[in-house]
Amino acid sequence: MQRAAHSSHAPPRPLRISVLGTKGIPCRYGGPETCAQEVSTRLAARGHEVTVYCNRSLYPSRPARLSGVHLAYMPELPTKAFHIFSQTALAVADVVRKNPDVVLLFNVGHAPLVAALRRLGFPVVVNVDGLEWERAKWGPVVKAYYRHAAAWTARVATTLIADSHEIRRFYSARFGRDSVYVPYGVVRERPGPPSHLARFDLQPLDYALMIARLEPENNIRLAVEAFRLAQTPSELVVVGGVAYRSRYVRSIRDTLPPHVRFLGPIYEADTLSTLRRYCAAYIHAHEVGGTSPGLVQAFAAGCRVAVLDTCFNREVAGPRAAYFKKDPSDLARALMAAAHDRSPSSAELRKFRCRYNWDDVALRYEGLLCSAAENPLRLAA
Repeated sequence: MQRAAHSSHAPPRPLRISVLGTKGIPCRYGGPETCAQEVSTRLAARGHEVTVYCNRSLYPSRPARLSGVHLAYMPELPTKAFHIFSQTALAVADVVRKNPDVVLLFNVGHAPLVAALRRLGFPVVVNVDGLEWERAKWGPVVKAYYRHAAAWTARVATTLIADSHEIRRFYSARFGRDSVYVPYGVVRERPGPPSHLARFDLQPLDYALMIARLEPENNIRLAVEAFRLAQTPSELVVVGGVAYRSRYVRSIRDTLPPHVRFLGPIYEADTLSTLRRYCAAYIHAHEVGGTSPGLVQAFAAGCRVAVLDTCFNREVAGPRAAYFKKDPSDLARALMAAAHDRSPSSAELRKFRCRYNWDDVALRYEGLLCSAAENPLRLAA
């Protein structure tokens, strides 16, 4: 059960809030979905009427509510590039019918829908997410669309939210539009005992862990090649999947060394926390920006972490990580350094968890949503 956001003041007047642009909740898929769940359930606990729009095909049981949040289910077109866009476009029609006070929308790829909602008089708060046009999985046409959509969203959205200071600086420099920094939070974990690793035939501190979507920009191949080079009896365990047929994934699976294992997608939070708790080192090789919830969660769990050296990752990890360049041998070196590093102290963990706190994050979202709803003057769409 979700814990209500705490506050020293009474909640503002209740709002009717529609949350669009994610695959839905309960979260099983990534950062925006985690944020949608953690924020929406806390807003509902504070008296707001919140509806989260979900992908119908991903939730066959389709409950009507989750922790006080209304759930609405929309179909999608089964396309790699615009499946969430098609789901969100159908959701917009329902939003217009229900007439909420404010819309919270994730990802700038929905720019035409943001513009349409704005023209209809709805305030729209947009979490811009990462730099989608830098993802290697997209071709030149889709990348060009996302670049244009980011500029369009910056022009028409009521409020922009950036989950990292680096993303905030990017939008200011590139598009001349200020945004509000609101990070992701830490989900409280309940790891099981070491014996729970037996289902995967693993031993504590005898494996490195990578939890990521199997996308090129998350550098799964880099990690596999590092273990091909590394002279170590330990294993690399990769948890994650991909929502479409991928030649990239198939090419990696066809040439796996014997001490690398793909476990596929795992959605059970307790299982993921157990894998994190007992790994010798955690690999984070994401290179496309924004704050990664996976990296935040790994640090909060006390993992020793090897991190690809990017400005986005340094913002989260600070000095408490072994950094590596985009090179298998350098990752192998960083893994050895991370595995022999000391575990973070209790004081360091408390400080980190305080910095990334979902209760505080939800209150900041609440303030931005209330401000957007209460101020009728908007940017022209």
